[in-house]
Amino acid sequence: MMPSEAKTTQLQVLDLLELPTFLETPWELLTPQADLSRFVRWVHTIDVPRPSALLKGQEFVLTTLTPFTETREDLAESLTLYLDDVNSAQISALAIEILPERPRLLEALRAVVAQRCAEGRETLPIVLFSQQVRFVEITEHFHRLLIARQADRESDSEPYDPLFEVSSHLIRDIVGGSLTTNDEASARARALGVPSASRFRSLCLRFLPSTPLSSTGRAHAEKAVIAAARRAASRCHVSALIGATSSRDISIVFAPPESAKQDAATAFSLALRTEVSERREPAFIPPFLLSAGQPCSTFISAVSELKSAGHVLSSLEAVLPRADRFPGFADAADQRGYWKAHDLGALGLLTQLSPPETLAWYTSAQLGPLNLAAAPELRPLIHALASPTKTKAEVAAELGISRPTLYAHIQRLERLLGHTLDDHTLLALHLALLIQDIHGGPAA
Repeated sequence: MMPSEAKTTQLQVLDLLELPTFLETPWELLTPQADLSRFVRWVHTIDVPRPSALLKGQEFVLTTLTPFTETREDLAESLTLYLDDVNSAQISALAIEILPERPRLLEALRAVVAQRCAEGRETLPIVLFSQQVRFVEITEHFHRLLIARQADRESDSEPYDPLFEVSSHLIRDIVGGSLTTNDEASARARALGVPSASRFRSLCLRFLPSTPLSSTGRAHAEKAVIAAARRAASRCHVSALIGATSSRDISIVFAPPESAKQDAATAFSLALRTEVSERREPAFIPPFLLSAGQPCSTFISAVSELKSAGHVLSSLEAVLPRADRFPGFADAADQRGYWKAHDLGALGLLTQLSPPETLAWYTSAQLGPLNLAAAPELRPLIHALASPTKTKAEVAAELGISRPTLYAHIQRLERLLGHTLDDHTLLALHLALLIQDIHGGPAA
């Protein structure tokens, strides 16, 4: 991307210095020689002595330097190390609030920055606030500016999507545990267009791994499905936060309309699939899976549910290639339009089990005496008997055999096991079969 092109979408430090908070509150630029045309991807409030590990570059960092107390004897040295650290993260700018009751820190900061500037070591824009500032307002205004810039784009040919990126940053802050209060999370969400509400839903989207994608193909497919998700949100009359939980998953969080009669997640899922089928993007959108977290009453808990939705997708990647071994497994999800943890049942746990040698030991210990290769009819028998709600007559009907034949099969099974087929034994056999069905083994 050429710099002239990036200016049409990316914000710069200069843009942030024109936000209402900077216009209404006195501030001082401690590094007047700094380049104010640096691009800013997002705003990050952080108050730790070594923040670089939490930064990814091009952040406008807001801080009160809380760890640097007035009683410290090493203020100059520690501030030098701090500035070295934030510079190593290649941030865009640093805004510091130091109130009058911290005169030693203020004096030390001015001295350290002045010395670094004189030595030509400091090119980072460093803004100083000497009165209290609400950092959350800066964040909200920044996000609104991003949305406006996104809406004003005349072309969607550029790969950089600032709204998606800052939404992803919010999602990852919550999922990663660095943002833990609903008030702050909701404030950042409101700045991105998601209103306060009493109900929230979250969806997680992942392309099927059976469709190989190059890095370029994946980028185009993601861009296309993000655009489709935004149109689906408009179709459903909701404001949705659309970002990334991980490099594989696209996340969608929204507040359902109060008057909605249909399941909100179903409505959104169907709208998304309609958008994809009716209006294929220039890039090919490969088949994808959708899973949903539990309905939530707060925004932050809805975002946290994305972790559960991601686990569902990971389990499905193991189960779906062998779906023929689980008749009816996908029926409810197909009708609903998305998957949820309940659909997986015990498979949700069994897909996560490891290591392979442990699984092999368990299945061999439970199923070895049965010699299923020589008696394949025992496999459907165990599956059918494992249902706690079916009578023997229903089990026989499912297997297409008479009740006397069913009892004969059960007796044969007990002889092979060497003991009575009680509930505990049946459960162990059924789990072993499920593990074999998921992780490998002879087909039914």
